[in-house]
Amino acid sequence: MEARRLAHRRRIDSDRAEEDDPVEALPPPPCDPGSGATTLLKPKRIISRSEFHPPPAQLGGSSHGLQWRIAGYNFSIYKAPYHEMVTFLSSSASSLPNPVEVELRGILTHAWDLATVETLLNDFCWITDIHPDLENQREVFKVAAWSSCSEFIPNETVLEIVEPTMLEGESLRRTLSYDIKTFDAYVVGKENAPGIVVLQEWWGVDYEIKNHAIHISQLGGGYKALIPDLYRGKVALDVAEAQHLMEGLDWQGAVKDIQASVKWLKSNGSPKVGVTGYCMGGALSIASGVLVPEVDAVVAFYGTPSSELADPSKAKAPIQAHFGEHDSFVGFSDVTAAKSLEEKLKSSGIPYEVHIYPGCSHAFMNTSPEALKRKKGMGLTDENQEAVDLAWSRFSSWMGRFLGSA
Repeated sequence: MEARRLAHRRRIDSDRAEEDDPVEALPPPPCDPGSGATTLLKPKRIISRSEFHPPPAQLGGSSHGLQWRIAGYNFSIYKAPYHEMVTFLSSSASSLPNPVEVELRGILTHAWDLATVETLLNDFCWITDIHPDLENQREVFKVAAWSSCSEFIPNETVLEIVEPTMLEGESLRRTLSYDIKTFDAYVVGKENAPGIVVLQEWWGVDYEIKNHAIHISQLGGGYKALIPDLYRGKVALDVAEAQHLMEGLDWQGAVKDIQASVKWLKSNGSPKVGVTGYCMGGALSIASGVLVPEVDAVVAFYGTPSSELADPSKAKAPIQAHFGEHDSFVGFSDVTAAKSLEEKLKSSGIPYEVHIYPGCSHAFMNTSPEALKRKKGMGLTDENQEAVDLAWSRFSSWMGRFLGSA
């Protein structure tokens, strides 16, 4: 993985060096970079550019990167389109007593606030190469930078050092175990609230599934959402790799991961626990409703399990499922698969709903700018916010009905 990451980094640098006009024009910041940003972050200190040491410097002759040293941390800010990004960068995190994860723009960790990152980085930057050199490495940081283009870096850049405590709405990585196996999971939401296990698409635990978990944690009276890392840290960079990872998945083992996740939530304050998932995760969420007796409710998006994995006619948990009318994944999430699932659920005797959304294709719930770019690369060009809102409303009603609220 490290060799792949370095090769990917070298390819990015090479591509940048060949560009005729490497610095794209960026739109102005979404709010005034002075008092507005200060009000938004409520920073503990404000540092002007003149206080940085060393001052901003281009990296490797590339105008895409600026290197900074702020409050004891060296880091780099890069501007790059999605296809040039590595989704998960944490090469230096292992050196920290309390790991500080470094992830793509807007992904929530215990060091980040989603809305702040999306607003202040303005959806153009990502941060990598974190090198802590303070004696007190337990500190983590927030950076407010408008972009890597100097004309949009304000004279006073707002910075904040925060304590490494988990605040409500922030995410924390946990290590779960069962038998002799261990895996990482990401938890976000309210303590002692009903739990929801959120299952990844075939890409892995990337920005989009974390965005979904964050949104889910804020529905109704609040939930405690947990994402099990079924790929054990691997995240696909393209469709071919995603397909390879999904085909190599131990599906029965993934069901055991889900069961361990449900049990962990119930043993950590969640009175009831549901399971939801998208694409591959949708299929697994339905399978969990059949195979995991501890599951109290399921909401699945555009995915059905193979007959070898699970028979929905034997489901034990209430299941709600969502599909797009124009989904082209034959036998997995197309309309025929949706109707077949509905027939099987009819004979199960459990409460169920199957919804088909007119005009929608696969992955219609993915609405972030990065996800839309990725979908277009797969030939999926539909956008239907009305369908997305309706699906979330149905999701919230279903989970509220069977899990209750905080």
